[in-house]
Amino acid sequence: MTQEDLAARISRTPESISNIERGLQEPGIKTVQSMAVTLGTPLSELLVSPEEENLTPKRMEMEFQLRDLARGLSDRDLAIAVGHVQLLLATK
Repeated sequence: MTQEDLAARISRTPESISNIERGLQEPGIKTVQSMAVTLGTPLSELLVSPEEENLTPKRMEMEFQLRDLARGLSDRDLAIAVGHVQLLLATK
């Protein structure tokens, strides 16, 4: 989703979304809630800064990609995918 798409869906300007992403503007809680609903992500993901969790931009992108891929799976296939991820974690 582009900044323009998100802005239109939550009644904000694309400039406002850009400023929020770059940390130049702090959104209000209603804006954050609207963003979470529109993006289909838990509110908590938007309230924790990547720096607090030591997430690189690439890591964040991959986590979002994984979430988006999971949403396209059936319950059965998602259970299989979760099992595969658990196996990967067990080998650490």
